[in-house]
Amino acid sequence: MCPKCAVRNRAGAHYCRKCHTYLEPPVTATLSGAASQADFLSLRGCFRRPPLLMNGMLYALDTAGRLLEIAPRTGSEAREVARLKSGEAGFNSGCVVEAAASAKGLRGYLYLAVSPSKLEAVSLATGKVSLLYEPRDGESIVANSSETDSTAFKGVAATPGCAAIAVRTAAGEIALTLVYFSGERATEQPLKITGTNVCGPWLSGRFITLCTEESAGVYDLETGRAFVAALPDDFRPMMNREKKGIGVSPGQMPLSAIVGESGIEAWIAGYQADRARGRDAVRHGLLRISMEHSAYFFSGIADGEDFCFYGLPEEKFFVGTFAGIEFPGQSNESALRETMKGGMPVSLDSGTAAYFRNDPDQGWHQIAIGSGASAATAFFQDAENECDEDSCCGILIDGPDVVVPFLRISSDPAAEGLKLAHWRFA
Repeated sequence: MCPKCAVRNRAGAHYCRKCHTYLEPPVTATLSGAASQADFLSLRGCFRRPPLLMNGMLYALDTAGRLLEIAPRTGSEAREVARLKSGEAGFNSGCVVEAAASAKGLRGYLYLAVSPSKLEAVSLATGKVSLLYEPRDGESIVANSSETDSTAFKGVAATPGCAAIAVRTAAGEIALTLVYFSGERATEQPLKITGTNVCGPWLSGRFITLCTEESAGVYDLETGRAFVAALPDDFRPMMNREKKGIGVSPGQMPLSAIVGESGIEAWIAGYQADRARGRDAVRHGLLRISMEHSAYFFSGIADGEDFCFYGLPEEKFFVGTFAGIEFPGQSNESALRETMKGGMPVSLDSGTAAYFRNDPDQGWHQIAIGSGASAATAFFQDAENECDEDSCCGILIDGPDVVVPFLRISSDPAAEGLKLAHWRFA
């Protein structure tokens, strides 16, 4: 039941189908003690983005256009749900959304995939593939198209009513483009910014955020207002995943928007010139932009240590360092002080954190779920160090099942794939 408009929604829905309010997920089962020995699930294929968890199933799209489904359970086998026309979508971040009923016949849970030539939707119930959007003459969708640019932060975001993508217009601007699932509203471009490269879009609560190397934009879905701000000359946003420094998991974006002390704020992970150390020296951290007042503040990470940036769907974001989790600019959120492995993904679900502790022994990883002495623990062996800052996709919790997916990137096509360490707690 939506707390704002009292409309009933499907179990597992992230947003209200009527007013689009974020719906708090149900409290997850409490995990305790130590898990049994990990088993591993594998998907064969060339993957550059993580699987998405929805209603107890994992969905992964490879660069051949195959959308695969697998249950996060011991001994599960993958099945092909659908095959998209464009395999280039596998180089971009997709999303799963529960679409409201529409005149286009799109309803229920959809997997959305974007490539430079089209935006497609796959019904997870029927496997039907629908074309949602193709660029007009003189325009192009800003999306990754090859292995070379597969680490760039591009993709699609969605609410129950529409999908959001970045489109380069005939005039050369970058337009946030909203494609509605219903046949009642035409495609809109409510926000335009300048620049060449693109990061986003990212949805957090009522805000959609997009940035280039020159400017940032935030669109407020609730009020219909758009905000644009130029980036400072001495700041460079993080546009690609990197092994060292800022850890951003595949499928995540290094930017978010919240209502902070100065009103609507965009936060972007990146690098600021450090003139005290020389012409080419930089320090990494977060740029806070007051979108309503065009004010800027850069906060560096202490001692330049590795950290991860993680946006949440409910208008929050956090950074994780070796000392724990912090919520910059969000005074109503409490920090979590736990010893973590810097740069590795951290997950936060219903207030419960899941994170990598420092490796207990070489070739092993330790996962903690919760905090303090009551935290549950899980171990898995990784003798070849396949699960690292560059390949690990996060930590997923589905009831008593915990899954750590990571990309297997190899020059040998037969060895390519997606690997999932899996535990089931009693």
